[in-house]
Amino acid sequence: IVAFSVKKYGLKNVVVDPVMVATSGAKLMGDDALETLKTELLPLATLVTPNIPEAEILSGIKILSEKDMERAAKKIFEQYGSAVLLKGGHSVNDANDFLFLGESDKVDDANLKNADGIWFFGKRINNPNTHGTGCTLSSAIAANLAKGEPIVSAVKNAKTYISGALNAMIWEKVTGRWLTTGIKNKKKKKKMEYTTQMDAARKGIVTKEIETVEKKEKMEVSKLMQLVAEGKVIIPA
Repeated sequence: IVAFSVKKYGLKNVVVDPVMVATSGAKLMGDDALETLKTELLPLATLVTPNIPEAEILSGIKILSEKDMERAAKKIFEQYGSAVLLKGGHSVNDANDFLFLGESDKVDDANLKNADGIWFFGKRINNPNTHGTGCTLSSAIAANLAKGEPIVSAVKNAKTYISGALNAMIWEKVTGRWLTTGIKNKKKKKKMEYTTQMDAARKGIVTKEIETVEKKEKMEVSKLMQLVAEGKVIIPA
């Protein structure tokens, strides 16, 4: 029904979160439904957002490292023609996600088509209530795309939103809902000499966020700065 409606109404900005395997490893979808997902829905998607267990099923690649994540994302793109955001965090890395756009004709902005893919570095937040964060991330990306944001910005802003929600510890235990109204605006930061991490890297400014990623990933700061400046690595502000 969903695939039929997407085609009938010519829907755009279709983000598909496969919801095949839970973080715990529990299987959430039968074999018949999985086959339908593969043949009917994924080829219509603008963006597919599998977690690592789901990406292993879709790509047939065992994911044990970040290089495996890159290979799996490219394989999924080759099979279904949709951009892929492979969500990390399942014992492979901290909370780093890999976005592969390839040459998908579903990505309108030619400047965002990157054969190498883009890494979004994040940090694991000590919050026990993480159930549903993957679905919430995908929904936030879809909302940002609907507002007209380019896909890279849509993903970046969605990750910032999820990190903010987790960091604010605003999970309502009684209703099981994410609450955003409880987040108060923080005091305005002092005026900075840069607007984004990319802007900082291009100006040669080593920010606290860049230092954090450099230490965690054990990369030379000069190499990391170059990747951030070129847009091949994205670090949330």
